[in-house]
Amino acid sequence: MIDKILNLQNRSQTNEVFTLNADNAWPQLNRFADQANALSDDVNTKQVASAASAGSAATSATAASISEANAAAYANAAATVSGATKWVAGNYTDGKAVWSPLNYLTYRKRGDGASATDPALDKDNWASQSVKNNGLTNVQVLNANLLLDQGSAQYQRLTPSASGLDVYLPDARALSTGFDVFKLKSMGAYGLGVRDKSASIIGYLRGYDETVLDLLGNATEAGNWEAQAGKGQLDVADVVKSYGTAGTLSVSNSYAKYRTATLSDALALMVYVPISGNTTVVTIDKATGNSGVPAAAQIDGAAAGTGFALFPLNATQALLVFNNIRMVVLTVNPVDFSISYGAPVTLNTSYGLFYASPVYGTPNLIKLSATTFLTLGGWGGAPRVTCIKITGTQIDQAGIDVAGIPEAWGGYTGWIALSATTALCTYTAASGNTAPYTNYTFVVAVANGVPAPGGVISRPAYNNLWALPLLPYSSTKALQILNDGTGVSARVLTIAGASVAPSAERSIRTDSTGHPGAYTALQSITNTNAYVYSAAAWDIGSFPMGGTYFASQSKPGYLDILNVNFADGTMTVTPQATGAGTAMLTDAGYHLTASYAASNLTLVRLLLSAAGVNALQPTVIPARNATPFSYSVGKSLMYAVGSAPTGSSIAYSILIDDTGALKASANYSGSQSALALRAASGYPLQFSLAGRTWATDTPDNNTASIARLV
Repeated sequence: MIDKILNLQNRSQTNEVFTLNADNAWPQLNRFADQANALSDDVNTKQVASAASAGSAATSATAASISEANAAAYANAAATVSGATKWVAGNYTDGKAVWSPLNYLTYRKRGDGASATDPALDKDNWASQSVKNNGLTNVQVLNANLLLDQGSAQYQRLTPSASGLDVYLPDARALSTGFDVFKLKSMGAYGLGVRDKSASIIGYLRGYDETVLDLLGNATEAGNWEAQAGKGQLDVADVVKSYGTAGTLSVSNSYAKYRTATLSDALALMVYVPISGNTTVVTIDKATGNSGVPAAAQIDGAAAGTGFALFPLNATQALLVFNNIRMVVLTVNPVDFSISYGAPVTLNTSYGLFYASPVYGTPNLIKLSATTFLTLGGWGGAPRVTCIKITGTQIDQAGIDVAGIPEAWGGYTGWIALSATTALCTYTAASGNTAPYTNYTFVVAVANGVPAPGGVISRPAYNNLWALPLLPYSSTKALQILNDGTGVSARVLTIAGASVAPSAERSIRTDSTGHPGAYTALQSITNTNAYVYSAAAWDIGSFPMGGTYFASQSKPGYLDILNVNFADGTMTVTPQATGAGTAMLTDAGYHLTASYAASNLTLVRLLLSAAGVNALQPTVIPARNATPFSYSVGKSLMYAVGSAPTGSSIAYSILIDDTGALKASANYSGSQSALALRAASGYPLQFSLAGRTWATDTPDNNTASIARLV
């Protein structure tokens, strides 16, 4: 408080009064100064306190919001462990609640037993009962994998700066089970992998998508996590890199526009035809998914629609065949993944390597060794067999006419290798380019790069639209599947030197609606005859199961199992019902037939092996408006179906393990269906790469992509 100053002097006063008032004013002025200074200090102090009070109010509001969000959880946790006591070393019964003197958090005992280690340090024997998160948000640009822990913000708004990054969830044993433990959102175009603490992949979060993670079990480090749907479920695949824009990547007119080959445990190759029409190859590091610069093998785009093949020669080289009659050896630099090409060579026979050969899976190029290949071709006169010999990057070729075949008019060919220098060939051709049709089978031996055809055996053929497939058994025995329209039969072929002798024919089926096809025809990630090139993917075919067992699929809904006695040529035939649908063969010997009815996808599974056939429990998956197609990924199955209920593409990608268990699934709509592994039609061609998978994209996007799988 400041006192009022009284009776100040002024000029109107007499000298006596002025002097008296002046003497009285000085003490009052000194007191006023002291009181004013004190008041100033008081005002400043209160101003600071006021500002602090305002900040405290804001902080309190934030804290109140957080407390409101977690109040129920804290109350629940408090109720759960209201009887918790301080932990000391000793014996505890299952479920006993204690609090840790190290961090003052509460834990429950897992099972009966002694405890000599503080629960905060013994997650195997104690389960945390404390509320996990603080309800806050972390906004972060990711340049590396993100490792979450018990104290991490509940809401993660993440912008990955590159593809292939992952979010690792905390040790589940340090968390309480419950809903909405974490919410993850990708703020960018790149997807994110979601992994548990053990590094096992849970799924992939698509770009600009979000998901909420519930913790269903915390008995182990990994825990049992479940992802709720955001815009869509966590994906089973994550595109790491794409190459495009490619032309028709899927099988079109029976010619592949996308092929892959593994050179070694470290390197792989992909070849595709981009929109320019130039056949292009890319090198892939199998361990990291890194790749080199795509290198065009041709630059004129000529005859790009006739398909190509890619054969590994050694750890750094491969033979590329393209534009039907062109061949070149490519060499990979394993350091920078660059590709160099040798001198391209033109095949010296008319109609080349690919004319008609991929139709129904029949091949016309076989690899006997890393340096020796055989092919057959011609038009009008006798067909010519050609040996392709490779030395370094140099390609030499020598050919000779097959004297036992009078005319070659658009013939269809099949091969199997008998040794590094011998092969068995079958060829179906017309006489005068019209009926009747004849099938020819003969041995070809190679010496010093020069082929020598042996004696030819022949039989009538139904038409010349396919070869009669050869199935290998040994260097002197093979099985041939024969087709006479509606009838399918088989015979054993015995090879002795340059000659081949057939056994009596054994009927397999009299009501075939298709043809036997080559045994490379069924959709499979790995060609069941690795030395034969075949581009087609059909639901009919023949293939070896192992040992003396073989399979023939020539009528929808049935697989005929053949057990062959190669000594006398006899065989038993056992029809196996599969149900009508799309069929495929996985690497692990699983034959699967997929069908859709009554809002369910049904997958009929047969395990085929040298012991015969074992019918497994079918897998049934809810779906809608499905047109199924399928293909294998390593020992598992990636199964996709599509529909267009409103004119927009919808597709499902489903990963099923060898037991038929559904590991993960995802469904898409709108623009999301334009990403890899989400095509609604076609037959994606791909192969497994150390936990990654190559795959084509949808026809709309037409890019070749590498993706990670669950």
